[in-house]
Amino acid sequence: MIEKDKVNLEAMRLWVNELRTTQVSQGYGFLTQTDPDGRISQCCLGVVCELYQRHVGGLRIVAEEGGVISYNDNEHVLPTAVHKWLGLEDGAPEVHFICGVDHDYLHLDEEREECGADPSRTDDDSPLTQVTELNDGINGYRIHTFRQIADLLEATYLTER
Repeated sequence: MIEKDKVNLEAMRLWVNELRTTQVSQGYGFLTQTDPDGRISQCCLGVVCELYQRHVGGLRIVAEEGGVISYNDNEHVLPTAVHKWLGLEDGAPEVHFICGVDHDYLHLDEEREECGADPSRTDDDSPLTQVTELNDGINGYRIHTFRQIADLLEATYLTER
């Protein structure tokens, strides 16, 4: 369950804006990676780790084997400091699939049925999905762009119902 009253709205807005404007390549499977040519890619959680580092600082950032970058020893989920800054329960943020915002982004027929294709359905009882599933295109979801994930974060955490 998402507890909106605990969310740091300023930090969430910064993350949403960063996802919409970043020039970094979208990466998959790890928070941040560097390829052999030095190009950096990040998943949506890697983007917020770098945002946290710029605004708050204090993360221990280490280049691991294979070009993987860890933040406070985390390669796949948000470090505790980052998810607490966002006001989230844990390092795997979730979003509601809300018709009208994300209906065109849905991939599975079961999701379309669950959603009911009803644009007026924007309640907090709609299904929850981890943003990493959408970023990485795992567990039956297709890959969602940073902008699409930003739209879902905004609808889940920043939009009044």
